[in-house]
Amino acid sequence: MSDATIKVKLSLAQRKVICLLMTTLYLRLMLITPSPRVIMFSLRELVEIHRRACEARDQLESGSLRKILARIGDIVGEAIKKAKAIDSPSV
Repeated sequence: MSDATIKVKLSLAQRKVICLLMTTLYLRLMLITPSPRVIMFSLRELVEIHRRACEARDQLESGSLRKILARIGDIVGEAIKKAKAIDSPSV
């Protein structure tokens, strides 16, 4: 048996949403799976994920996908705040 490839034309917004969701699914699986691995992100990477989530969310008018993207944006936004607080602790 061979692998079949299906080519589908997607808009930029659709590609962003799919990319974001695949990344989120991967991260969720990696973080939930009990293992000794630790996934680390730089602050720059967190900011980029947040930006993509917000852009994709803004391009959707309504629905559960928009709510999911909004929630992802909230979670990553909180992670960014915590990372900045750790990076520059106030005395």
